[in-house]
Parts: sequence; structure tokens; C-alpha cells
Amino acid sequence: MKPGSWKPHQEDDGGVMWAVMAACVLIAVVLGSVEIMTLINIVSTGPAVGDIVTFKSAGMGIDEEPMQVAVASPVAQTCMLSPRVMRADGGSLVVEAREAPQPEPMYRVHWAGVHTTDGTGDCGRQANLVMSANDLRAMASATGQLGPDGRIDAKF
Repeated sequence: MKPGSWKPHQEDDGGVMWAVMAACVLIAVVLGSVEIMTLINIVSTGPAVGDIVTFKSAGMGIDEEPMQVAVASPVAQTCMLSPRVMRADGGSLVVEAREAPQPEPMYRVHWAGVHTTDGTGDCGRQANLVMSANDLRAMASATGQLGPDGRIDAKF
């Protein structure tokens, strides 16, 4: 607009554009905050007692790496969980309890199935294990039972 060319009842398009941009920025900030709060809630709550990860030969997920976990016993022991073997032979992990948080909450989990790995390190047909939330999510991911919100889909 040229100076002095403004007439009554003529809209200033620059002001409207700034208002629209400010509204878009505000909406982006609000949506981003909601997403961050959702992620914080998922991470802080973790798996729930009664969550179950079922290993079936028909399923396949993302995380295939074997992991070492602690056996819940007075003697410090570990065993290996291999999603490939657990899926081939069948079995399940059931979250039985959430222990008091140390650096991060740990979960008491019961394994029932045939084998957890090939060779040494097998947990056996049944075992009470101690696992972190991330390890449980990795096992659920290996079976395709990890929901898009980061929670285990199946409940006992």
C-alpha cells in the first residue's frame, strides 16, 4: 500500500496474515506439548501387572536380538531370552509385579514355555525373571504386540 492510499473500510492484509501465523504457531505448540506429555506418561507408567507377551510361531516383530535377563532368586543368576527361539517353541511372559524403582522400575515376570534360547543360557520351561520396562517392550516388539502408544497390547 502507498502511504496515504488507505481508505475507510479497507482491510489491512498484513495484520490478518500475522494473526493466522500466530494461531498456527500456537496450535503447533499445543499439539507438541500434548505429544510430549503422552510420551512422558507412557515412559513413566511402563508395563502393567497382568500384561502378557505371547510367543507364537505365526508372529513376527521388529526386535529380534537376544537379551540377558536376571533370574529372580537369592543367588545372582542370569539367562538368555531369544525371541526367535521363544516364538518357534511357543510360550509367554506374564508381568506379575512391579518392584520399587531403583534407577528405573523393574518388573517380576513369569516365563512359561519350552525354551528361551538354543544351548547354554536357556531359562528352562518355567522361570521367574526380573526385567526392565525397556526389555519388556523389546520382547513385545519382537512378537508384534507392542502398540503404537508404546504399551503392551495383550492383558491376562
